[in-house]
Amino acid sequence: METIRNCAGIGYPAAGDTTGSAILSLFLAMSLHPEVQQRAQEELDSVCQSRMPEFSDRQNLPYINALCIEILRWSSTVPLAFPHTTVEDDYYNGLFIPARSIVMVDSFSMNFNEETYPQPHKFDPERFLSADRKTCVVSSASSAAFSFGKRKCPGRYLADAELFYIAASVLKWFTIKPQPGVVLPVRHEELFTSEIVSSPLPFKCMIQPRGEQHDALIKDAL
Repeated sequence: METIRNCAGIGYPAAGDTTGSAILSLFLAMSLHPEVQQRAQEELDSVCQSRMPEFSDRQNLPYINALCIEILRWSSTVPLAFPHTTVEDDYYNGLFIPARSIVMVDSFSMNFNEETYPQPHKFDPERFLSADRKTCVVSSASSAAFSFGKRKCPGRYLADAELFYIAASVLKWFTIKPQPGVVLPVRHEELFTSEIVSSPLPFKCMIQPRGEQHDALIKDAL
């Protein structure tokens, strides 16, 4: 029982860097793409009206779901995932891979593959929506951001839920803008660090209540 408890508990601190990076990427993306933020807020207003978003709303918020998946793709928080070891001899495209070889998952290249994601450097949540824009066609928890196989992130469902709830709650009540006079870069290599866990480089933004009604509701909630 103690082992089970310890394994369950370690999921919270273990995801601190990666989840924090994804949340920072949300604020960065909204600072860069006000049109995406507006679309997300319109969907939240139509579904939640004057209340806080709830997890039960998720099935009715396809654009917010697509936004979360695009955050994970665009930010590529763990560009090389984590090492895997092959359990038996294998071949890939004619290349022999012996058992017990260490294999790295190049998540970044997958996330920026032009055949899979046209214009991969463009931040576009709609790439994950159905043709009628009423359904998100991919689950966040299946993203390459969480790697693959037996070493796939065990906390992916918790991280997915956290990102959804934070994105929905923040965008429901606040508008994120770049700080006046600050011009943010647009090239990926100028926005993110090159580390095992990649995060946005320091940037400045403004976080404002969307209006007087939202300001009052925020104060009531606090």
